[in-house]
Amino acid sequence: MEIKRTKKFDHSYKKMLKKHYPVELIQKGLIAIAENNNNILLKIKDHSLSNNWKGYRAFHPGRLANKNHKTLDNWIVIYKISDNQLILTLVDTGQHKIL
Repeated sequence: MEIKRTKKFDHSYKKMLKKHYPVELIQKGLIAIAENNNNILLKIKDHSLSNNWKGYRAFHPGRLANKNHKTLDNWIVIYKISDNQLILTLVDTGQHKIL
């Protein structure tokens, strides 16, 4: 599976780094998506989006953190999978308000 990142995602990712979010958890979520690991997908609440975001999906990487932190639970990664090309495009990351 090829992974592409939008400029918006890169910008948001840098902001999350500066705020000391455990961004390494995004990689764990992406591996779960690539391997279709249902146990982890349920844990990170992988789900489809609707309305203006129809065709996109989101997951909560903070749910993989060792500690239960409300801010991390509200952290999402928005992505899209192009089935015919097996390309996962990372669109954005941040708090739920980005939707």
